[in-house]
Amino acid sequence: MPLKNATKKITLTINGTTPSFKTPSVNDVNVTQTAGTNIQPIDFEVTGTPDITFSMNNVEGFTLEQTGSHTARLTGTAPSKAGKTTITITASNAAGKATKKVVIQSNKEPAITADSLKPETVNETYSNNYDNAEAPQYTEPE
Repeated sequence: MPLKNATKKITLTINGTTPSFKTPSVNDVNVTQTAGTNIQPIDFEVTGTPDITFSMNNVEGFTLEQTGSHTARLTGTAPSKAGKTTITITASNAAGKATKKVVIQSNKEPAITADSLKPETVNETYSNNYDNAEAPQYTEPE
């Protein structure tokens, strides 16, 4: 008796869990840094299966290194101009993805020079407050 061709439909379900950031535990990471200086490294850990792949948007001066199957480290230098820089870290796997924002606030270091001081009377206590936006700008000597 000849064999008949037979087909059977098989459904394969790959179980996995969507990545979720374990650390840092805050929704957005906010860092205030003097412009042009290195930030403290920021470590990320996520849960999820299968293994995680990390990525980030392309931001000059910053690097994201995958340090393990569920961990990564962000390093870099705050921009030399004052302002905010937003970095988006993405953790992804076959089950989905999760993102976390890192906001770097670069501040110029205030510089005090004789020209920036208010005129005061000799032998008087001197006091002057600057917020960073009003601070005299420092220029490197040539």
